[in-house]
Amino acid sequence: MLLLAAAPIVLYLIAFLVHAAAGAGAQHRGRIGTSPHTTARSRSRTKSRTRGSNRIKRKPSKRLFGVPVPLDPVKVLLINYGLVMHILGLVLGPLPIALRWCLAHLVSTPAKKCEGNCESAKPRAIKDIKFTEKNPVRLDVYTRCCTPVDPSSPLKPVILFIYGGAWSTGSKAIYAPLACNLERAGYVVIVPDYTLFPTGMVEDALDDVAAAVLWARKFSAEYGGDPDRIHMMGHSAGGHLVAMALVRAAVNEARRSSIDSIPALPGEMRPPLSCFNPRVAIKSAILLAGVYDISAHFIFESDRGVEEISAMERCMSQTHECFEARSPGELLRLCRQQSQVVFSELLPQVWLFLHGDADTTVPPRESEKFHSILEWEFGVSRSKVKLLKGVGHFDIISGITVMDSDYMVQFLRDVAQVVTRAV
Repeated sequence: MLLLAAAPIVLYLIAFLVHAAAGAGAQHRGRIGTSPHTTARSRSRTKSRTRGSNRIKRKPSKRLFGVPVPLDPVKVLLINYGLVMHILGLVLGPLPIALRWCLAHLVSTPAKKCEGNCESAKPRAIKDIKFTEKNPVRLDVYTRCCTPVDPSSPLKPVILFIYGGAWSTGSKAIYAPLACNLERAGYVVIVPDYTLFPTGMVEDALDDVAAAVLWARKFSAEYGGDPDRIHMMGHSAGGHLVAMALVRAAVNEARRSSIDSIPALPGEMRPPLSCFNPRVAIKSAILLAGVYDISAHFIFESDRGVEEISAMERCMSQTHECFEARSPGELLRLCRQQSQVVFSELLPQVWLFLHGDADTTVPPRESEKFHSILEWEFGVSRSKVKLLKGVGHFDIISGITVMDSDYMVQFLRDVAQVVTRAV
């Protein structure tokens, strides 16, 4: 794998030699024919471009044998290695999910009237339900009940699952096997799509997540789900969107109902288009290998050489202030500096962070840090972080597609404990 990633650097070194030779000739010609006025104008343009810039600063160009190079050769190696591993992760990581995707389509049947006892009905997937007027996205519902629901049937807990994909890729259809397995465990499962970058920015995705919460509150009972027992679950970027949607809703609720109003914050997103009370609407948050500190994760991506491959920096608006305002823990801290609002009374009661200790895409410290912020700084007493031994970034989600595996049994036990605690 390392040899495969290193192959492009050989070509790069050849290109460098050509660049160095051409650069030396251009430098010699430039000393002969360049006007001092032209040089002054060039310096002026450079100053005007950089003056007052608040964007994330990048490292200066490297020199090799005294000749400036457009890219650091080490950075080229890191980028190629990161790109190869990223592609392999995208292909091999969701592969178990993809192999079960066709099987999951067998349970997809059109809605029909209930005949007899709903509990005897086969698992069903009601697909492509419109849930917001603002963006052209849809959601799927996985339930064992027919529609309309038998009034005598008990309502089940609802899991609203938000998938990951670096805020720029993904589809609800891929996670049909996961949703079917959670449904078989006794839940009504809702999987929405959301606006992806570059079609929209992270605030557009958050609006879609909030709209999915409102839809679940209003319509989940029609599919056998209890609107008063909704639990949010998210993986990777989806974990960030769940956490950010809940914190953003809490800040909005505090501004709406508190005398001690929170002023506008540096880099803050526009007001949400869909609003809900997170303490009332959501019973718990189950977060799998999520990103919660955008600035720290940008540094982590830079060290891996993939910060320009990832869409995160552009999706989050590329400034330090925007990075902080889009990190749920840092946003809570910014609000605490401006207000005395008790956020533990506005956020959901129960939080569970699951993270693999072999995750090289999102480090486990992301979950540990946000958990600590919630528990020790904001008094969310029922927050728990659990590190999974030997589990990687994609394993944590693909393992849920294998119904009878030891991993799935333990996962369902953890989820059941959360659902039981959040009553």
